[in-house]
Amino acid sequence: INQKQIEQLKKFPKVKFQISLDGIEESYEFIRYPAKWNIVSDNIDLLIKEFGVKNLEINFLPQPLNILYFKDVLNFSYKKKLKVVFLYLQNNWLNWDILNEFEKEIISKNKLSLPLIHQKIYDNFIIKINETKFSLENRKVFKEKFMQMMSHRKIPMSRIEEHLGILTTLIK
Repeated sequence: INQKQIEQLKKFPKVKFQISLDGIEESYEFIRYPAKWNIVSDNIDLLIKEFGVKNLEINFLPQPLNILYFKDVLNFSYKKKLKVVFLYLQNNWLNWDILNEFEKEIISKNKLSLPLIHQKIYDNFIIKINETKFSLENRKVFKEKFMQMMSHRKIPMSRIEEHLGILTTLIK
């Protein structure tokens, strides 16, 4: 965002911004390739400075590729005093039904220490994840699309495994 754009936006009597974050730093760059976190972070700081925190919201859509980074997004938002809006995926190749029982257990055991309101939201996601029935067909679709996307981006397997961490089984 440049100063000219800021001045154009200030001409409107009321402006609200919704910023989609799927992670922060490296996890953001991995999911939102080719975006650069430092640019996004600087833009958020600029928007806060120019329009105030009341006019910004963070949209966070937990999904299998970012569930391990849930806390990072919440901590970033909390430090910036930004409201977080949680969104839900529906009928997408990144649905929770790509997770098998072992992966659901890994996520369920990934205990986070969060403020109470966020802990309740996280716990509800865990319940939703655990209630979702595994679909081998959707898992195959996920793996195919995900690996095509990674190949197109020329991301090495070591970086993919690093990002997925304990959920590397998703691509095995």
